[in-house]
Amino acid sequence: MRSGCVGLVALELAPSAKLLNSAKTMAVLRANARIATAILSLCSAATVLLAPSLGWSDVEPCADTAPDCPVNRRLEQLFGASQPFQLFLHDLQAATAADDRPALAAMVSYPLAVHLSAGRRMTVHTPQEFLAEYGQLMPDTTRAAVTAQKYADLFANSRGVMIGNGQVWFAQVCADERCKSSQVKTIPLNP
Repeated sequence: MRSGCVGLVALELAPSAKLLNSAKTMAVLRANARIATAILSLCSAATVLLAPSLGWSDVEPCADTAPDCPVNRRLEQLFGASQPFQLFLHDLQAATAADDRPALAAMVSYPLAVHLSAGRRMTVHTPQEFLAEYGQLMPDTTRAAVTAQKYADLFANSRGVMIGNGQVWFAQVCADERCKSSQVKTIPLNP
């Protein structure tokens, strides 16, 4: 517990891209995301409550830039760096709070798979389509999840980083054909 609670839920909860085509798989993903969030909340609360009696002094919430922050360690373990994800979350939250739709559209990896309610799906191919479908893609609940997300509470696995209960995922994607460089972008949405 001393090193953080992320290890308890650092399992592969997101299905493979091949399985994302079924509504049942998306329901399981959403349920797993809620379970992971609940476990992290309970574990974090238990750590803070038990810390004084166990003589632990380093269980305060981590600062985004702290190298020993559990989410930083997890991102570095998975992707080799944490700073690009910190910056992306900051920019995503700022653009969401400002309702800067063109900036949000520029932060997406296209084509974007979107998993809507009742098993409906859509694919957004361009920033222009993103802007035209913005109301469906970024409803109030999704925007609230983005702006409320705390960096220290991010969930990450080998497929990317999750905001809220899985409403938004982001990951490193290739910036060129040979994948010599990468950038962080929004990947599947589950509004």
